[in-house]
Amino acid sequence: MIWNTVNRQLYFLIFLITAVVASALDLSGYAASSRLASGKWRKVSVSETGVHFISKAQLKSWGFNDPANVIVSGYGAPGIPDLLSAATYIDDLPEVQCEYTPEGIYFYAVGPQPVTIDDEGHITGSLNPYTAKGYYYIGEGSPVREIPTEGRGEVAQDALTTYTALVHHEVDKVSYGYTGTRFFGEDFRFTAVRDFPFALKDAVDDTGVWVYATVASHSASRTNFSMTANGESASVLLNPT
Repeated sequence: MIWNTVNRQLYFLIFLITAVVASALDLSGYAASSRLASGKWRKVSVSETGVHFISKAQLKSWGFNDPANVIVSGYGAPGIPDLLSAATYIDDLPEVQCEYTPEGIYFYAVGPQPVTIDDEGHITGSLNPYTAKGYYYIGEGSPVREIPTEGRGEVAQDALTTYTALVHHEVDKVSYGYTGTRFFGEDFRFTAVRDFPFALKDAVDDTGVWVYATVASHSASRTNFSMTANGESASVLLNPT
């Protein structure tokens, strides 16, 4: 209870305790046993999203003599939603489609930096707050998710020679709420000006650069944030927190 000495009124805080029904995935969604329970496996890590290659020589050094009998399983590091559902969660390790060649195997792996594209075509990235790498398991067996050869497109006559590149800087150091997965990086309290150099290799002349920054302020007074690029004031879309 709370006693208000000014109005001489007595207030009561009433807490209601009720049972909440817990739910789980249907039993049919769980694997009978772990894929790693039998056989020979090698664990590999990836730090970037993209197509990865494992040579035949590397596979042989791990004890896999025939690349055609190698399977790749794992989630990578895209981040699993907090709310699990049959649509977003696969029990055990899902098999990854591979391209098998005499030289080795190719497979698409997801690293710890998921990328999103907004309606205006702007590309942004963020780090997985739980891991700095994505992990996959290399095993031996009969692949069921080989990349099909049917339906592949013809080679374009006018090949693209440019693409939009993402250059990303993020350091997760501080959680102002001391909870959750929202982290921020460099502290500007004692170092008011910081330089973040970016290398845009093979940048095309006379093309624009879009800059996106997320900043946070925890102060009793008004704070300001500004950004310059190559010594000139930059027009920046800020995401204040």
